[in-house]
Amino acid sequence: MSAQHEKPPLLHSLLELRAPLEAMTLFASLRLLKNAPLGDGQPVLVIPGFMTGDGATFILRRYLNQQGFVAYPWQQGRNPGLRHDIYQALEKQVNELYQRHGRRVSIV
Repeated sequence: MSAQHEKPPLLHSLLELRAPLEAMTLFASLRLLKNAPLGDGQPVLVIPGFMTGDGATFILRRYLNQQGFVAYPWQQGRNPGLRHDIYQALEKQVNELYQRHGRRVSIV
């Protein structure tokens, strides 16, 4: 396999097991989140953390949508870190969102 297509180390995959624990901490933050500023339809591209995918950002995107933003997944599968092909795809997606909404795109 080439360096760009190597399987991730086992530890990286095992780190995804922490997701349920992190989701539980969300409940402790609900009071604070209810007081967060509201959006005005601004598009937001949500990029998942290293070695995670769009599933890991579902709750965040849903929350942003409920707050009045228009949140989008990155749609590139698991995030292997910034590479040239990833950067080009992100640039294309941001440009498409800008054209669709006619305004700046926030990236989270």
